[in-house]
Amino acid sequence: MYLSFTLSSNFLLRAVLAALISCCLSACSPTFDWREVRDPTAGYSVLMPGKPSTHTRPVLLNGMTLDMGMRAVEVNQIMFAIGQVRLADSSSAAATLTIMKNQLLASSSTTSTREKIIPAADGRGTMIEVEAGGAPGAGNSGQSRALYGRFISKDAALYQVLIVGPKNKITDEMVETFLTSFKLP
Repeated sequence: MYLSFTLSSNFLLRAVLAALISCCLSACSPTFDWREVRDPTAGYSVLMPGKPSTHTRPVLLNGMTLDMGMRAVEVNQIMFAIGQVRLADSSSAAATLTIMKNQLLASSSTTSTREKIIPAADGRGTMIEVEAGGAPGAGNSGQSRALYGRFISKDAALYQVLIVGPKNKITDEMVETFLTSFKLP
């Protein structure tokens, strides 16, 4: 009788644990629902943590008014965004890319804490990696803000790939996943 009680109590314990785990897992939904997003017009693909919205707006860069195509999604107070503009030709791409970066940092009230310039292996562009921080922003519950980005030129196209949000909510894994997933043909 003792053996049958032990077997049935172990079985009962396992069944209860399995039910609890199943309930916990079914109640969870992932905060970041990573999905591949392709923009055939702008020529890139990227992993985004949700379904992005798409906008176009005029921007003034290097004395030129250009239409910037944007895709962005906000998850857990963190904005993931891609911006893209096309220049008439590539002769001013490097200067315009630097202006794009500087204007974005100024408008987001952040200061660059790390920058790295990487020329493209094929000689057709440049990438500027940026890490920046700033004072608490609206809706950030008094938390310091962080910005991680890559500003990329390829021929006559310029891209900004950005993560902006409360510093304590942005993880290295998010930054790595998002920034390294951005691909150009």
